[in-house]
Amino acid sequence: MRPTFQAQGHGTLVMVGSLLSLFPNPMVPLYSMSKFAIRGLALNLRQAVAGNRRIHVCLVLPGPIDTPFFVRTANHTGRRLRAIPPAYAGAAGYAVASANGWAAPTRSRTGERRAAR
Repeated sequence: MRPTFQAQGHGTLVMVGSLLSLFPNPMVPLYSMSKFAIRGLALNLRQAVAGNRRIHVCLVLPGPIDTPFFVRTANHTGRRLRAIPPAYAGAAGYAVASANGWAAPTRSRTGERRAAR
């Protein structure tokens, strides 16, 4: 990242973590751990480029989003996992992802089929 951004003189690295890097959930420790690692890397990279005003590191920490994550996630409790209700109104988050080509046809967290819009 740094050599490329330094060679061109500017740049913004956008990393996507999760709120679970701030508020871990004991039901999904490996997921929380991986998101904590992304957050740690972003904080270190931000320090590494602190002297350059034209190179930035942005860390996005989204909250719950209606995905099949909890339907497909394995756990050892024997209980079905469920997400807290999404923080966005309706399908706004999915619409943004679809418009940018980030979303593919998938199933909602309840298991129903949903096509990319």
